[in-house]
Amino acid sequence: MADGTSGSRCRRREHPAQVALKVGSTERLSPKLTALVQITLVVRKNARELEPPDLQRALDTGAYAGRAEQIADHGYSDPKTAAIPR
Repeated sequence: MADGTSGSRCRRREHPAQVALKVGSTERLSPKLTALVQITLVVRKNARELEPPDLQRALDTGAYAGRAEQIADHGYSDPKTAAIPR
């Protein structure tokens, strides 16, 4: 369709955290995900404003540093980072 939708009236129900994120709230997210969302908001605005405490907060909450290193080294589209490690 012209509006970018498939035209199907059947939509999957959104998770409450997904709905909250769309309106700018992180209160329903885990501390780890909240820290990562905060990083993305800073980077979206101006990556040069990202400070070491922002990164440390994410690491302290258990963000997966190895995955971040893979993405930094290879980007998102590289096959080495295409699959999420389990």
